[in-house]
Amino acid sequence: MRYSIRTFIFLLLTGIVSISIVCILYRRAGKINAADNDFLRFFPPHFITGFVASKLPFDLCYVAGYTDSAIYLGKYQSPMNVLKTNYAVSKIQSINLHYDSMRKVAWSLVKVEVDSPDTYIMEGLSPNIIRGNLNNPKNEQIVCSAFNFDICIPRFGQSILIKRFDLQTNSNILEKIVPGQNNHIRLILNPEPGPANMFTSDGMLNFDRRSGNTIFVYFHSNEFIRLDTNLKVLVKGKTIDTIAHPNIKIGYIASEHFTTYASPPLVVNRRSCITDRQLFVHSMLRANNQDHMQFSLSSTIDIYSLLDGRYLLSFYLPKYQKEEIIDFKVHRDKIVAIYHHYIVVYDMAMPNSAYSAKASFRDSARALRRP
Repeated sequence: MRYSIRTFIFLLLTGIVSISIVCILYRRAGKINAADNDFLRFFPPHFITGFVASKLPFDLCYVAGYTDSAIYLGKYQSPMNVLKTNYAVSKIQSINLHYDSMRKVAWSLVKVEVDSPDTYIMEGLSPNIIRGNLNNPKNEQIVCSAFNFDICIPRFGQSILIKRFDLQTNSNILEKIVPGQNNHIRLILNPEPGPANMFTSDGMLNFDRRSGNTIFVYFHSNEFIRLDTNLKVLVKGKTIDTIAHPNIKIGYIASEHFTTYASPPLVVNRRSCITDRQLFVHSMLRANNQDHMQFSLSSTIDIYSLLDGRYLLSFYLPKYQKEEIIDFKVHRDKIVAIYHHYIVVYDMAMPNSAYSAKASFRDSARALRRP
């Protein structure tokens, strides 16, 4: 009995110390994000001109697709059911997807994409990529990748783009797959010369169907790339922050043969989306000219030109009902923001000329540097 009590006390103290260390590291990481980072942002006045909001019938949704008149939301906890609403979020409709494949599916990992009327059910553990239709119950297994993947984007026709970790290169890679063709096109995502790993080469993949633009944004460094349909790099862009090299410490748990973070990594870019002309990046770093309170109560979004990678301007997406955004997409002059329990559609006023916005930013930066 005495041995059991001592063991319990030892485990309790060990747990408290471990939790305290993790909390200290995360608090330290938060201070790095909120500290001055030696760059400036340009915030045009009255960029957000209005908004409408509605409570969601389910929490933890994401934007699965959109058209000029409709928004489709996927649900992590119920992947075979999507929500449909309009840009006034005046009515939310529930739609059940159809699935009749005999293949096993890791439902907890399923991500749904709606390119109305086509639907795609995707998960990279089995792996599965299943195309269906909102208007009929038939679906088909359009491709089965030979590798596990963590991101999949159906592109034009039968072309599929996946992101996966490649053991041979020890890096995340992009791979273009066309059913019936054995010659897959690959792009190694190691952001800089030297050793790569699954963390430094990780990031977000974006595709715009109107323009065909494909953009990869790195999580842990100030870099993004624009690609053509065959994964050739067209533009290498830099976000305006100063984190050129990933600040990551890697640990290895030998007993479990598992590689993980040795300490919380510095996340530079958390979320992103694109339109036919611009890249929108949710940045985690505070600029020198940002108010600490405003930064903590909002999500900072930076906009870049997809033509040449230039920084254009920034704006805030505020918390809604004390909740932070968990996903967002941009369509024309609308920003669709998803919170834990709400959907909010913002109206934005993009400046008429990106060049005038850039000139205004330069004037603002010069004024801030004056003594």
